[in-house]
Amino acid sequence: MILFVLFFTFCTSALFAFGGGLSIIPFLKNISETYQWFSLEELTNVIALAEVTPGALGVNMATYTGYLTAGFGGALVATLAIATPSFLFAVFLSPIWKRFKDYPSVISPFNAVKVCVAGLILSIFISLFLPLFEGNLWTMTHLKILVLFCVFCLLLQIKTLPLIFYLILSVLFGVIIQII
Repeated sequence: MILFVLFFTFCTSALFAFGGGLSIIPFLKNISETYQWFSLEELTNVIALAEVTPGALGVNMATYTGYLTAGFGGALVATLAIATPSFLFAVFLSPIWKRFKDYPSVISPFNAVKVCVAGLILSIFISLFLPLFEGNLWTMTHLKILVLFCVFCLLLQIKTLPLIFYLILSVLFGVIIQII
């Protein structure tokens, strides 16, 4: 039964997750709150793991979430569920999309959805970021995380090195913070 619920949940999430992999995060947060299959801390870990592994972000998050929920079978079901709507749209709707994609009445709703998705992603970021600082706000670990966040925000603005360098460096610093 849990595999059916997992498939249905991820399939419907994929139907309405406009805007790429990050737009699935509000649905994952809702899954966490509704079914309590995983905690918000585990969700934060899922997002981090999905970001550093190759592949589509939404698919990676679904796979990890499915694994947390129901093991290997859950990972397989969640991955298939998140990919099914996109596959069906690509096969059946792409010929229609080619004909109507340049009409303003078709483009305008998609532009509105982009703005909503940006707001959803920002609200989820805030709701996942702020709990990191609950309780004693100024612990040494929190301070290190905040400093690293600021350093990498600045480094990414400079962009003199390949992006993969910053990604590997951030993972290494994250491991070092946990050890120290």
